Amino acid sequence: MEKKQSTQLPLFFVSLIWLLGFLIYSQTFHSPFLFDDISFIDRAKFIYHLSDVKQIWNSYPNRFIGNLSFALNYHFHQQQVFGYHLTNLIIHLLSASSLFWLIQLILKTPQLKNFAPENKHPLLAALISLIFVAHPLQIQAVTQITQRFASLAGLFFISSLCFYLKARVPEQQKLNQFTYAFLASILAILGMFTRQGSFTLIFVIFLCEWLLLKKSSLKETPKKNNSPYILVCFLLISLIIPYFYHFDLKALLSQQFVSQSHESDVITSANYLLTQFRILPYYLQLFLFPFNLNFDYDIAVSHRLFELPTWSGLCILLLLLFLGFRLSSKSKLLAFGIFWFFATQLIDSSIFPIPYVIALYRMYVPLVGLTILFVGLLYQTIKSPKILYLLLGSFIMFLAVMTFQQNLIWKDKITFWNHAVKASPNKSRPYHNLAEAYLEKNRLQEAQENLIKANQMDPNNAWTQNNFGLLYLKLNQGDKAMQAFQKALALRPNNAMITNNLGQAYLVQGDLIQSEKLFLSASLEDPNFWQPLLSLCSIYRKQGLLPQAIKICTD
Repeated sequence: MEKKQSTQLPLFFVSLIWLLGFLIYSQTFHSPFLFDDISFIDRAKFIYHLSDVKQIWNSYPNRFIGNLSFALNYHFHQQQVFGYHLTNLIIHLLSASSLFWLIQLILKTPQLKNFAPENKHPLLAALISLIFVAHPLQIQAVTQITQRFASLAGLFFISSLCFYLKARVPEQQKLNQFTYAFLASILAILGMFTRQGSFTLIFVIFLCEWLLLKKSSLKETPKKNNSPYILVCFLLISLIIPYFYHFDLKALLSQQFVSQSHESDVITSANYLLTQFRILPYYLQLFLFPFNLNFDYDIAVSHRLFELPTWSGLCILLLLLFLGFRLSSKSKLLAFGIFWFFATQLIDSSIFPIPYVIALYRMYVPLVGLTILFVGLLYQTIKSPKILYLLLGSFIMFLAVMTFQQNLIWKDKITFWNHAVKASPNKSRPYHNLAEAYLEKNRLQEAQENLIKANQMDPNNAWTQNNFGLLYLKLNQGDKAMQAFQKALALRPNNAMITNNLGQAYLVQGDLIQSEKLFLSASLEDPNFWQPLLSLCSIYRKQGLLPQAIKICTD
């Protein structure tokens, strides 16, 4: 009877996790392709042929597994978004289920086996997993199709850690120790070929060794300890990142990007790190108070350490790190949660510059650490179980309602970019993307109004000029359209999409020769972009060149 109950309870909690996830993401299944989805899926030729695995690999070797999943989606669903969203949600719920298992394994490690009675482990694991599922910070990694890279890498990250702990704790093993280690290694490799942030798994494993797996007495030390071999195995796996990502530390640190988070800013390694001193505390704030979330933040980079926001942010982070070290001997679960948060940010929020100084999908795995810290702290400080579970249950319901409401923003492009315009009113990109959404619906007056605003803010934005060109095409003003596309190309040379649009303008004007040249140029600039090829196919058919048309269309 006791064994039956121990099986039924985890099954009930996992069912609850899945039910909550489907409820709060139920309205997202028909959300359109947005932003990066368009270039990675809607216009990406390399995912159109599932059998051509080599082409998928050659396109982005370091994100091969994520792109392979998109190719699978395209094979079954083409450009119907339902299948993509369903896959994203299933990945999220599998991650949460793996987290449910991971927390129970963590609570059975030598240093934490006395943290809570064993019969409370499933409940504590369920509470942490439910917060993980319901938190609005996860929306971008789940609802935006392209950010599957973050959630899928998170699934491999959490699952790999589960098997690592199974390999390291002999009393939890049903299989050979090296079988668990092998499974952990395979999942780690899959994660590293999904997103580069998976490299931080190595740091979390060291945290496990330091805080969770160190034996408290010599009597508990097993006769044969294979942990050094397992660690060496993982260190060898970690070399995959430098090899396939062409890791050149000097080149990485010397990179400079035009900021996508604040117009006119240039991001360097130094000012990116300074900016992260402000961003990381903001993530901490959003964990407890997930209000005013924004897909397209307008945040300027920091230039000096002793600017008040930068310095105060650094003080908060140093205080949290100090607290983690103080707790490392007294309350290891809380220390583990703190250090998990920092360790999993070491790629995205450190000295390696990225064009976006903030992106909510980067919190997918770090959120685990904050949730462990939050639930562990409440469990240790609130002695009344009724108050504890009422408080955590209320927090989960609050998060679920917030996530359900936030997901409504993603229902269509106009709603989405209208929200971005309100959240970042001084940034041109939301305006020209909103204009593009209006263009798709032939709401030309509203499109023009937003393009004028975008142009006033940033007259040298190539995409604003490109969208002006699209507007003029719809207004049958071919000459103006060509001028706008040419200006866009001057600002963004060799861009396949803009080149293709200029070709469309010449095609509308009846200049087949010039449009053919531009379509050929666009197809060379981006071999994965299929629209120029379709346009060429159409031109060759009009010219009676059927063999060339057939060749282009079948290729």
